Amino acid sequence: MMKELPKKPQLEMFKTTLVICIHPEHELCLLAKRIDWEVLENVFAPLYGTTGKPSGPIRTIVGLLLLKQMYNLGDETVVLRYLENPY
Repeated sequence: MMKELPKKPQLEMFKTTLVICIHPEHELCLLAKRIDWEVLENVFAPLYGTTGKPSGPIRTIVGLLLLKQMYNLGDETVVLRYLENPY
């Protein structure tokens, strides 16, 4: 089952938004802007079932696979880095 991301999450008073923390001209930010995420979600959505525990968002999974290939990381390494710093 595919997990949906909230479209407009309410900002909390003590949380910093990602836009404040990152540099918009960083190579990964520029790459993320060039990818048509909606098309990717439409392509991968039929591969998800309707029962069972919801998976991670398609954008997260594809993003981790891209980082894994770009930086020649192993499965465990890319997941550990994501858990350490998901931004």
